[in-house]
Amino acid sequence: MKTLIASLCICFLLVASLVIVNANDILTVEADILGPAPAVLSVEVPDFVYLGNVSKGEETDKVKIYMNNTGNVPILVTPELVNSDEIFDNLYFARRTTDSYEQIGEWSMNLTAPTTGGIESDYFYMKLDLRNYNKNITQDYIGKQADVKFRVAQLQ
Repeated sequence: MKTLIASLCICFLLVASLVIVNANDILTVEADILGPAPAVLSVEVPDFVYLGNVSKGEETDKVKIYMNNTGNVPILVTPELVNSDEIFDNLYFARRTTDSYEQIGEWSMNLTAPTTGGIESDYFYMKLDLRNYNKNITQDYIGKQADVKFRVAQLQ
């Protein structure tokens, strides 16, 4: 009888250990698989730049302007006047001071994509060049302003 009870106990323990092992051999895993992030094209430039005094036949000093890519893809940025203006049509841009200056609307600059959650910053130079301006300036225009929009396109 003792042998029978001992055998039953051993069988019970074996069956119980198999059930315990079998109960813990499955792991359910879950993940959210995301497709590519939508392209975000965004650029940040200063709100205001003062170019200084200039007369017909002269040009302003070069002004260094910082621009930030705040999106998530590499971009091509092209400055354009919001409204055409016979004076500010003579804005010129260059990436570096040793580069050739190009007139507004004809010049563009690449900005690489920022690291995740970051900002990619670079700079360029701008000047107002009235050396070849051929219209008459008959009075002072103190505080003359124009709006420049920075058109942004995604680089491939």
